[in-house]
Amino acid sequence: MKEKSLVKNSIYNVVYKFVNVIYPLITTMYISHIFLADGVGKIASMQNIVQYFVMFASLGIPSYGIREIAKVRNNPEELNGIYSELLLINAVATTACIVAFYSMVFCFDYFETNRSYYCVLGLNIVLNYLNIDWLFQGIEEYYYITKRNIIVKLTLLILIFVCIRDKDDLFLYLLLIVFATAGNYIFNLYYSLKLGIRGRFLKCSVKNHIKPIVYLLCITISVELYTMIDTTMMTFMCDAKCIGYYSSSIKMIKMIVTVVTAVSGVLLPRLSYYLKCNDFESCKRLLTKANNVLFVLVIPSVGGIFCIADDLILIILGESFLPAALTMKLLSILIIIIGLSNLFTSQILMTYGAEKKIMFCTILGAVVNVVMNIILIPVLEQNGAAIASVIGEFIVMTMAFLCSRKYIKYKVDVSSLIKEIVGTVVMVLVIREINGAGIQVLFRLFLELIIGVTVYFTTCFLLRNMVVIDMLVSFLKINKQGE
Repeated sequence: MKEKSLVKNSIYNVVYKFVNVIYPLITTMYISHIFLADGVGKIASMQNIVQYFVMFASLGIPSYGIREIAKVRNNPEELNGIYSELLLINAVATTACIVAFYSMVFCFDYFETNRSYYCVLGLNIVLNYLNIDWLFQGIEEYYYITKRNIIVKLTLLILIFVCIRDKDDLFLYLLLIVFATAGNYIFNLYYSLKLGIRGRFLKCSVKNHIKPIVYLLCITISVELYTMIDTTMMTFMCDAKCIGYYSSSIKMIKMIVTVVTAVSGVLLPRLSYYLKCNDFESCKRLLTKANNVLFVLVIPSVGGIFCIADDLILIILGESFLPAALTMKLLSILIIIIGLSNLFTSQILMTYGAEKKIMFCTILGAVVNVVMNIILIPVLEQNGAAIASVIGEFIVMTMAFLCSRKYIKYKVDVSSLIKEIVGTVVMVLVIREINGAGIQVLFRLFLELIIGVTVYFTTCFLLRNMVVIDMLVSFLKINKQGE
């Protein structure tokens, strides 16, 4: 296959992640005013249980598949073989999880009241048969992924606005969520056939994939525990409102994390390819660039959230969610922590096949998170869960950093980092002035966002921050050939 432009892939991936942020942001804003904190908490609890089964159905294939497909992307025969083998493993795991989930829903009285809701959400497990996003990321088809995502999300957004009107529309809302997943996966199947990629299950040999996939499943479980176990534990230790506050706050923080880590998100296929070619210098160069760009984005994001959290909660979620503002401020630290953790684990350790080290880091962090939840949730409720998540993720980031240094050492541009901190401080001071002005809240939030971003990047530019200048040059040259 023709090598894709890394610059274009980064832009496509940012757009893809941005759409994935804007869509839930708009829908969260809409449904929060309809279902309120209690309803949002109820939805979060049900999705939380279903997500455990989706996680086990997927195993570690979404991450493992990207790496393995990237290695053979220029060999159609090997590509079809690995695709078929991973698809077969996915199908077996998905079938087992479908049986387990619906058996649980129909056998336990706990699910009786909301059984119809669980049955609908359980269709997300069924649809995992068609979950092949890893294939398109592995062959770097980011333009297709972006285009598909925009079409499906836009359609869903229109349907939600047209069909969801009051609290009684909860069943229909859950059905639309499933419809979104189905739309993405059906497009995937069609496009894979169009590219000539087809399953050939009679010649499959899955033995070599089992061990790394099991490692990655353990890693996935550990990673997902940070948000999933929080909601699960809060279900038994707090009321639905607290779950609504926490789930809404963590969702918005994860939206921001998704965007700021999108640039580095395209590195795994390219790094895997370079590593197979023993091009270690290119690996180091890419990681250095990703790390520098990451700091440009995460540092002002944390400062901005601290300043605008109250206005953001009021506008997006409504007055009934105002107690979530402090929760969101506490969780904002995750923007830096998860951003760096993702670079160390998903990009470096994953590329070098260090699944055991990732598993160790994430399990350690998950254990710490659970212990802190037990201590803090009874006292601080949703804010205790937020603090526990930050501590757990910090442990993962620190351990992953130490492990990654064994494989590759890359440079951090200290000069640029200082300029980014200065830019953030100037931005925060300006936003605080706007925040204190007697302006209507929606217009105030708009000014805080627009002026804050402008002030930050202008300050970095005036300070001759070369990372920011390089980003601007790359953006202006997006229609030219990338790296």
